[in-house]
Amino acid sequence: MRALKALVIFMGVLIILGLVVLGYGLYIKAKKVTSEAPPTLAAAPDRPVTGEFGDVQLKMPPGATVEQMEAVAGRLVVRLAGNGSDRIIIIDPLTGRVTGTIALVPTAP
Repeated sequence: MRALKALVIFMGVLIILGLVVLGYGLYIKAKKVTSEAPPTLAAAPDRPVTGEFGDVQLKMPPGATVEQMEAVAGRLVVRLAGNGSDRIIIIDPLTGRVTGTIALVPTAP
């Protein structure tokens, strides 16, 4: 009976030590995440900003609408949809130039 009691106490201590180690690990991870500064769009380009690029007209197919816009890796990604002309357009926000277009074409099943 004494051996069983000692075993239960020992296992209880191990559980408490495991929780302490787990809590410490979570604390260290949370501290590391909050100390890192999030990347900014201004830091992404590797060339100096030379001023405004003026007005840019993005040619869209008839019946198309802007479904989504997002800044990704120093580029503006615009998703157009509608009238069978789904596409993704990538724009350089520093120059206003369209750097690429991806046409989303449905395939036959």
